[in-house]
Amino acid sequence: MCESAHLIPKKTVEHYSYKGHDFSLENIEYAVCPACHSEVVTPEQIKRNEARICDEHRKIDGFFTSAEITQLE
Repeated sequence: MCESAHLIPKKTVEHYSYKGHDFSLENIEYAVCPACHSEVVTPEQIKRNEARICDEHRKIDGFFTSAEITQLE
């Protein structure tokens, strides 16, 4: 990335496979540099994306998601 411009946040659909289960998640975050058109994922976006992916893994494994755990408190 050239670092010459502010990144433009974007969202996409990504497809995953976990323990033989295929799933898709909408609104997976990334960013694009308008100057060089490089696609990157910022640390904040990684954190949010990973939390959503982990929730899907929990569902497949039969565990509570983070939202369900929060509701229990």
